[in-house]
Amino acid sequence: MRSFANLLLVLLAGCGFVRIAREPMESETYRALGPDKARGVIVLLPGFGDRPEAFAEHGFVAALEKTNLDVVAADAHFTYYRKGRVVQRLHEDVIEPLRKRGYRSIWLAGTSMGGIGAVGYARHHPESVRGLFLLAPYMGPKGVVKEVAAKGLCKWDGKAGAEDDVDSFAHNNFVWLREQACVKREVSLFLGVGSQDRLLQADSVLGGVIPASHFVVLPGGHGWNVWTPLIARLAGTAFDSQEVRY
Repeated sequence: MRSFANLLLVLLAGCGFVRIAREPMESETYRALGPDKARGVIVLLPGFGDRPEAFAEHGFVAALEKTNLDVVAADAHFTYYRKGRVVQRLHEDVIEPLRKRGYRSIWLAGTSMGGIGAVGYARHHPESVRGLFLLAPYMGPKGVVKEVAAKGLCKWDGKAGAEDDVDSFAHNNFVWLREQACVKREVSLFLGVGSQDRLLQADSVLGGVIPASHFVVLPGGHGWNVWTPLIARLAGTAFDSQEVRY
């Protein structure tokens, strides 16, 4: 995963230091109505250099208040990705404990790096995920994105294969996204990005094939001043309009 580390350091905003990939993965709970009262739970995956508390500090958690979803922020930081452990730790330490508590409607929301993690997790465990909110997600290396964009996601003929680096991880993510966006539509997909974000073009590969109301572009670049209003708007579309049924 060394190439993954180098790519993210160059492509993703943020700063931080090397952190220990603890087992179990830690998480922060911001709302806890319980599965008997909440409509479900949303698990938040941070971007590169961000900690779980950033979601509360930047108003992201408050923006989800009207959804009546419980909110959990996972400390899925960069070291888990570098070690190739993010999917396993999310599953064993965060998602499965929620399912054992009785939650059946589980959503993931990922910002930037958290976006590729959210897709990767849903690909490996689609039975555990009701839907994804992807905020300016990092979709993968330029070469992989360019290959998919050349034909368009729904016409692209890539096949899933072995997974041992960031290229294959992103490639397999696109295979799964094609299936969900163009064929099965079993996992609800919502996507938002800033109009000045360098990831807009890559994100539009997915945005162009999901329902128009599920893809939102707001003025701004790559940061919380865009992501927080995006989650408010996308969550409103998903739940206030009842586009999503539990």
